[in-house]
Amino acid sequence: MINNSVVSRVYQSFTINGETGERTITSTYSEDEAALETNPEGTTPLTIDELYDSCASDYLVVDQENNTIYLQTEVNGLLTLCGFTPNNCADDCFTGVSIKAFDWIN
Repeated sequence: MINNSVVSRVYQSFTINGETGERTITSTYSEDEAALETNPEGTTPLTIDELYDSCASDYLVVDQENNTIYLQTEVNGLLTLCGFTPNNCADDCFTGVSIKAFDWIN
């Protein structure tokens, strides 16, 4: 993000081997500013402020009796995980946002 605008997006989907836990990448792409949202997979690019708003309005408001809710931040307060999993889910059913890497651009 530069000047409160998203300038790139990286997408990766995968399957997980139930026995070994190994991930197999099934689709991946990287977009620069000129190509944002040209790939059909993935979600709309959001600024960090929009991610926080989405976390609060879309994921933390689900029924707590029927879902396990996740909210995790780094020591500095940066959001790393926000979402939920239905309690009766038998497989990977997480719905939400997971930030694996964050870097400041100078």
